[in-house]
Formats: sequence, structure tokens, C-alpha cells
Amino acid sequence: MAEPANQRAPHGTHVVPGRRHPVLDIAYWDSLLDIGDEEVFRGGINSPLDLARVERYRRQAAVHVEIGSTTPCDIFVWSQHVGFDEDQRLTRLGGLPWRDRKLAWPTDGQGHFLQFLGQINFSDSTDLVPFELPGEVLLFFGSWGGGSVWSPPDAIYFEWAPEELKSPFEFGDEPLSLCLLPFHYEGVIHRTVQYSDLKQADLAFETAGFEDSWYLGQMQGTLIGSRAEIPQGWPLDDDAGETLIACLGSFYFSGDWPLCNVATAIQVVRHDGTSFGLTSDALSMGIQDAGCAWVFRTHDGRYALDAAGG
Repeated sequence: MAEPANQRAPHGTHVVPGRRHPVLDIAYWDSLLDIGDEEVFRGGINSPLDLARVERYRRQAAVHVEIGSTTPCDIFVWSQHVGFDEDQRLTRLGGLPWRDRKLAWPTDGQGHFLQFLGQINFSDSTDLVPFELPGEVLLFFGSWGGGSVWSPPDAIYFEWAPEELKSPFEFGDEPLSLCLLPFHYEGVIHRTVQYSDLKQADLAFETAGFEDSWYLGQMQGTLIGSRAEIPQGWPLDDDAGETLIACLGSFYFSGDWPLCNVATAIQVVRHDGTSFGLTSDALSMGIQDAGCAWVFRTHDGRYALDAAGG
């Protein structure tokens, strides 16, 4: 599908012909790091500077050692939603879902409506998935409260949507008034790699002088790819044919400022008139305490979801 005619690049990003999402200007964000910045990076990718720092450390290590084989990955950071001209189909946290308004809204085991957490659009990442997916947009729903998503098995849900819908959800449709989060962040994409053999990569980073290589070999965040840092250890059976497809990562206002297009904290007013400061927990999404949810393909071609905390 052609990119929207009014596509604009948020601060610190590019519009790249043929790509639907804005693309992170990694050189710009790298230029903002202090010369010789040796801050130890811990945690999932939460901001453009997190990502720039990991990429810098990887370049530094590769000068001295062979880190190992890689697999490609598209990872997302975020810009604040500032208008109504963004493509509703693209990757986001919060906001409106790309979903047919005629579908029944997902509920938990007690019949309570789940909230729309976010979605991942695969249109820029088709080369990363070696088989046809059930849809082009992957949507996540869960039980969110006070900035956290705690997900017992019946309180987190995923589904697929096609790129074309005749009647997508709009503001005012029910039960959206109960099921939208008080924030909306648009995805900014960055093509990178994950190191396939994490033990080999960790040893290489240690040899290169990085005492703590956690998250350097494999990153955690909202991403598309077959390898990622997963809390509590790699959960899939590779030998049985299980394949990671995508992860929905946590998002916090901690550490480096996380939004590409907002330089500092501002007040955000919700559609119901209430307001929040951008450093509020109510504008964050911690999945089981700094964790993530992931969707994978089973050996027999089904798709499943799991989640874990950090």
C-alpha cells in the first residue's frame, strides 16, 4: 500500500520512501551521547538514546572482537501523538485500534472489557517473517491500571487485522470509552540485528571490555524478529519449530527521555477533559514489571501469546 501523502517525520526521524513508519535517525541520537559515554545500559529499549547507546557499544566491541552471527530485527521507539493525520494502521501504544467496529470487544474470564494496549504493523518488516501471517496488524489487549499491565492467562489477548477494513473503530464507538488508554504514542522504526548465539555474544562483549553485556547481544522492546531478550530466559523450543514473531515491550518515563518529538514534560489532556503530566505513571505501560508480551508461531502453524516480567 502506498504511504500516506501527508506523512511527516517527527523530530529525530526520517521519512524514507517505501517505508510506512518514520525511521529513526540513529546518527542524530548518537550525536547527543556524551563523548566516551560509558553509562551502563540496563533494561529494555525505552528511548532513542537507549537504542543509540546499544548501537554505539556494539560498534565499539566489533572493532576488537567477532561478536557472532546475527538475525535482523525491527525495533520501535516512540513519538507523542500530536494530531489526527497519522495512519491508524501503523504501530502504536494506546490510541485507536485498527479493528473492525463490528467485532465483539475482547473480555477477560470474568466478562470485563480488556483495554487496547497497542498494535504492531508488519508492512515495513515482511522480509523478517519467512511465512505468511494471518494479518498485517497485530493487536494486543490487556488489563491495564495505573501504568501497569498484569496479565493472568485470561487477561491478555491478541488478534490480527488486515490492512484494509471497511469500518474501523472511530472515537465515539462503544465500548471505546472504557477501553482506551490515556496516552497515544506512534512507533518510530529502526532496523538492527540481534546476535543469534547469546552466550557467544556475551563472551565477546566481555572480551571487548564490557563487564555487563546484558541487553547488548539481544535487546528487549517492542519489536519484530525471531530473536529478542525475553524476561526469565528464552521461552521457545527452537528444535520443535517454535518461532518468535513479535514482542510488545514496556514503556516508562524513566532514564533517558523516551519521546522523539517532545523535548520535555508537558501536560496531556484526555478526550474526557482530564489531564496528566507526561512523567505520570498513568502514561506508562509496564508489562508485568518491566517485562514484555510476545507472540510466536508453533510447530503446527498456530499463533500463541505469552508474557513475563523483568
